[in-house]
Amino acid sequence: MCAWEGRRPFEVSALRVECPGVTTLRIEPSDGEPLPLAGPGQYLTLVLNVPGTKRPAIRCYSLSHAPESSAYEVTIKATQRPDGAPGLVSTHVQTLEVGDFVDAFAPRGSFTLDPAHPQGPLVFLAGGIGITPFMSMLEALAAGGAPDAAREVHLYYGVRSGDEHAFASRLQSLASNAPWLHTTTCYSRPRDSDQLGADFQRAGRVDLALIQETLPQSDRPYTFLICGPPAFLDSLTEGLRQLGVPEGQVKVEAFGAPSVRPLTRRLRRIDPTNLPTVRFARSEREAKWDPSATSLLDFAMDNGVFFPFACAAGHCGTCASALLEGEVDYVTAPQFTLREGQCLPCVAVPRTDVTLDV
Repeated sequence: MCAWEGRRPFEVSALRVECPGVTTLRIEPSDGEPLPLAGPGQYLTLVLNVPGTKRPAIRCYSLSHAPESSAYEVTIKATQRPDGAPGLVSTHVQTLEVGDFVDAFAPRGSFTLDPAHPQGPLVFLAGGIGITPFMSMLEALAAGGAPDAAREVHLYYGVRSGDEHAFASRLQSLASNAPWLHTTTCYSRPRDSDQLGADFQRAGRVDLALIQETLPQSDRPYTFLICGPPAFLDSLTEGLRQLGVPEGQVKVEAFGAPSVRPLTRRLRRIDPTNLPTVRFARSEREAKWDPSATSLLDFAMDNGVFFPFACAAGHCGTCASALLEGEVDYVTAPQFTLREGQCLPCVAVPRTDVTLDV
């Protein structure tokens, strides 16, 4: 079944608290029609009407269950902004009830695997709520039968304490029924009530030293998949690089701009005396490019033109727009596969005069 275009209405059919502040949202299509099967590890882009906001909020959340055709599940952690205030959207999600409605774009993302085609042993490195795409992968692998020896999976999962240990019972059940799954859970700040050896296996963080100490030698190369906060991603990807792990054997899931790897090629310098003109066709606006703008998305907002967007980091494709005229450069490598004639304004800057279909 092909993915749908644009937004599709869904109804909340169930809510499940995984641990304090972490809620799984199960949504079913309002029209009752079957859903395309998502790839294990892909994400869903939700459109939510948050009270007190002028526009719908758009956010990306990893699917956290084995693919199915009747519903999708995403697991969302209530976050805090840098100033300590609660995150607007993630906090709103915690207040949703069965019967509420949300819209969603079709599943997307390249951080995935094909359970039917084993390609070698896997290492999953999860930090905090970064466990969600791995739950989808593990349940898909389990549903397909026990993988052969080439698909051995080692999961390293780091949280602060038992208060933040999402999916604890589900992971325990998976591991007890899957001899190919080996889990190591780390608590960096265990509570007095957290039991070493029962609730978690290591005190401390998931880091390169732990992996070097505990990951068995293999006659086939491991593929490393990493998902978590920016510092977690940066330290592990750099550490694996220093160990000589080829770049093609490391896959990273990141929605935040700090975790996006810059392109190595140099952008073409723009002559400050001859700045390109940016036109927004449907909005009937145009302006000379401002070199201080970080992207075409940033520039559009400054000029009163609204793009729907979610990740703002070149991953989700929510802001993808037809490039009617001109050429752009990318300040970070797009992780979303663009159609011919499209660009991603969130990570693009104009190379020449450009016209966007917005």
